[in-house]
Amino acid sequence: MPPGASIAAAAEPLSGSAPFSPAGCAPAQQAREEVAELRRRLDFLLRHDALTLLPNRLQLRQRFERAAAPGAALTLMAVDLCDFKHMRDNLGHADGDALLLQAAHRLLACLQPDALLSHHGGGEFTILLTGDAGDARQIGQALHAAFVEPFELDGLMLALSLSIGIALFPADGRTYDEVQKAAGIALAHAADGTRGGCTFCTGQMRDDTDHRMRLHGQLRNAIGRDELLLHYQPQLSVGSGRMIGMEALLRWQRTGGGMEYPGSFIPLAERSGMIVPIGEWVLNEACRQARAGQDQGHAPLTVAVNLSALQFRHGDIVATVAAALRRSGLAPAQLELELTESILLHDSDSVNRSLQALKTMGVALSIDDFGTGYSNLSYLKSLAVDKLKIDQSFVRGLGEDAGNSAIVKAIIQLGHTLQLSVIAEGVETGRQLEELAGLGCDAAQGYYFSKPLSAGQFGDLLRQQSCRTNDYQIVS
Repeated sequence: MPPGASIAAAAEPLSGSAPFSPAGCAPAQQAREEVAELRRRLDFLLRHDALTLLPNRLQLRQRFERAAAPGAALTLMAVDLCDFKHMRDNLGHADGDALLLQAAHRLLACLQPDALLSHHGGGEFTILLTGDAGDARQIGQALHAAFVEPFELDGLMLALSLSIGIALFPADGRTYDEVQKAAGIALAHAADGTRGGCTFCTGQMRDDTDHRMRLHGQLRNAIGRDELLLHYQPQLSVGSGRMIGMEALLRWQRTGGGMEYPGSFIPLAERSGMIVPIGEWVLNEACRQARAGQDQGHAPLTVAVNLSALQFRHGDIVATVAAALRRSGLAPAQLELELTESILLHDSDSVNRSLQALKTMGVALSIDDFGTGYSNLSYLKSLAVDKLKIDQSFVRGLGEDAGNSAIVKAIIQLGHTLQLSVIAEGVETGRQLEELAGLGCDAAQGYYFSKPLSAGQFGDLLRQQSCRTNDYQIVS
């Protein structure tokens, strides 16, 4: 298909269903003509996408390699239709394909005749330009503008947005594979950030991506190599100052490498599905170590463990929790499961059944980072949770930001109205603690009391406290 040509024009080589039978042709000549036509059709399909009839990856590569001469300036723009897969699943494949064809028409309308638009399946497209970064930026702005208006499909008005990653030849690579990889890296960053812009690949992006890929490969063996460990941060009653629990926090001590904190590897584990076995390990280890502390003579403390949404969607979370408690001998009342709001809003009927089963088992439930997610208050009335956890982003501004103080006050009042206890995380100053006490917050944790400690350090902390009354109190 000539670059920039319409999709309808591209369909012409495949149009028409009548058999090829030129008048007066001998049978042998007719057979040769039919074979030649078949070869033309096969060659077209080899280099074009079957649905949109746009050039495919093979033709894109061929065009790039022909144009990548010394002194040439080329640009690859990786384009993704955000949420298209989810939308097509809801529409059905026939209507989803119709929506995709409309989107492809809009993309083509923004391009000059010398540009090449290729389709790679789903909502993924790539644009090849003979031009520099300035040209790519202008076209990217035109593409976003073209998608401001919704699409109409059988009376439905549907909105699609774009993520665009851009890489340049020869600045970002001297081969097609190198430039295509760079565009994909930029697209991933564009999709993770705010939509509506164009992201150019940078050296830092490539370094970050290479680092994540190395971590991904190493993370798969982390459990088998015994590289995962838990640290614990004390949780205290705001009123009495007594220690009432501890939160289990995951760490990864890489063999031959440094300590990795959750922010660097949990997103990888989530995307790859490895969070399910890792989460199961955390649950079992936290229960085991909490019970071991009791066996050493320490008073029982509730241990809080974070759960991922994937642990609810894959596997039987109720059976997993029950097995962890059975293996460790920890009483269900000493286990608290911290849930994100995204868990509560996904497949709510199934989640609600699981939560009810956990409550029947005797496990406590809390909502982590409350106020930063959807904060749909309807689920608080229907779900059997015990505690709200105020996110540290709100706690950080207490005493300095009137808006943060108002939010924290509202969360505490909401929790108490629903007969839930409220705990604040990220407490770092005495002023923040005083503010929380004045607002009636029930419990707190943070560096003001203690940094997260290894299991051994946490045991030492408990031994330093007065054990005669089975009461622990941390004085900052």
